[in-house]
Amino acid sequence: MNNRLSFHRQDNTREAAESHEKDHLNLALNLRLKPFATLTGTGSYHYYRDDNSRSGTTTTHNAKSGARWSVYDNLELSGTIHGENHRGGSLSRTHYGLNGSVRHLRSLPLGQMRTGYSLRHDRYEQEASTTTGEVIGERIVLSGTQASPLSLPEVIPASVVVSNATRTQVYQENLDYALTTVGQTTRVQRLVGGRIQDGEEVLVDYQHQVGGTFSHARTDHDLNLEWLLSQRVSIFLRHSRSSAEVLSGTPAVPLNEKRSTLFGARSAFSVNPGIPLTVGGRIERERVENRVSPLQRQSLDLYLRTEKPLFNLGFLNLSFRHLALDYENSVHDVDLLGYGVKFTTRLFGGALTVASNYERDRGGSVTRDRRKDTVDYECRVNKLTFSGLLSRRQESQGQIERKNTLVQLSLRRDF
Repeated sequence: MNNRLSFHRQDNTREAAESHEKDHLNLALNLRLKPFATLTGTGSYHYYRDDNSRSGTTTTHNAKSGARWSVYDNLELSGTIHGENHRGGSLSRTHYGLNGSVRHLRSLPLGQMRTGYSLRHDRYEQEASTTTGEVIGERIVLSGTQASPLSLPEVIPASVVVSNATRTQVYQENLDYALTTVGQTTRVQRLVGGRIQDGEEVLVDYQHQVGGTFSHARTDHDLNLEWLLSQRVSIFLRHSRSSAEVLSGTPAVPLNEKRSTLFGARSAFSVNPGIPLTVGGRIERERVENRVSPLQRQSLDLYLRTEKPLFNLGFLNLSFRHLALDYENSVHDVDLLGYGVKFTTRLFGGALTVASNYERDRGGSVTRDRRKDTVDYECRVNKLTFSGLLSRRQESQGQIERKNTLVQLSLRRDF
């Protein structure tokens, strides 16, 4: 049994006439039972309350119960029932459903076949007295110039306000950040020439279309097949299908139905051309078909690492990455190439790490480049720990370029 209770209060005041208060209350109850060696049961309840001086009070009740049964060593069945009730402002939403899955492992003349199938059915009912809802203070991290999606669909772009974590600074669109919309998803992208720092956590306020008063059901099917040719090589297939049906009312936003198929392979080999090495990689190709924004995705990841110190100096890691996203109804594609080099060794009794990472994205309207070089050292003598960091970042977006150098030294004593 694992239970947690937390309360958090936050007060923000920028001017005498403007203040903002937020209270968060979290209660989480978790129960795990194992009456037999082959049967495991779980249950959980979560209560969340948010009192916000700007958006009012929001409460959420969430409960889930499930069981997993290992019928044989190679066959497992599981199922859960779940429900959630959310009330806040002008929106009330209830959601409940069930899901079940089966997993099976079968030996073949060549390797093994791992099979999995899951089915989920949910029913959603919502009542909305207004056409829009409001989100206050959603936290996202903006790293590099890669776009970060907002959690809710159908965002109204003109309502988006981005500020720093302490709300002492409000950022400007098209100067500090850019908004892009792909299908029903709105994304926030950091701009190199703006005031948002690389890796900074920001707060986003926005309004979104809630869809009106209606109820609908959604059914999801997932099929997973993986052929384990050996302990080092496998190929896999995943097929998913999601369908929605309106039960009552008329939704103001379209209900998205999706079908996706993914093929892939992964491998890892040990070779010894004079020094033990591990070479591996993963390749995937996926096609997603839906009503709003169909896409094709391709990815390739390769790596090489030494298992013993190279020339008795240290360990070397090399990596390569390629990601391509092609949206049929959007120009905000992704065509990213990246590499990484890391070398670790022991020096003067401490650990020294030298790393370099670079990536370039040519899929959008402008080319994005990002490079980061770091030298990290840490040494511990008795109760004293010394650490030093030298970091240099260089990034560009179109014709705009930014460089940043960081030197950080610290000395810590443990008592």
